[in-house]
Amino acid sequence: MLDETKLALRNDDADLPRLNDWVEQFGRRRGLAHDRLFEIKTCLYEAVANVIAYAYLDHHPHQIEVRLAIADGAVIATVEDDGQPFDPLAVTLRPPEQTIELAQIGGRGILMMRQFMDRMRYERRDGHNLLTLIRCLPEPS
Repeated sequence: MLDETKLALRNDDADLPRLNDWVEQFGRRRGLAHDRLFEIKTCLYEAVANVIAYAYLDHHPHQIEVRLAIADGAVIATVEDDGQPFDPLAVTLRPPEQTIELAQIGGRGILMMRQFMDRMRYERRDGHNLLTLIRCLPEPS
């Protein structure tokens, strides 16, 4: 049985706190461990913030749909937007800087998503980006 919920957001940074609260409530209601919930919340925030910042070339309102589900022993998060095509799996990540002085702020969100999630999928369908993030849940003890 699929346990799924959806949230519609505007392409506006002011909606990001709503996203965080919604993910937090989803996780708490389902008893997700704090570390798993942190990983999911962080990755969804990063994905949606990137859509807001980079996906739209116009200044018109757009809707971003986020879905969260628990199925097959995993949390499945999907971000869907109608912005410019962008496949985060195709991005070549820059190597880590050799010293803290050389480190640049930003540009590590996709790396973090790749590290926190067990699987990621991207597809472009009907003019929409669909990014799916999958984080396995620990086996019940």
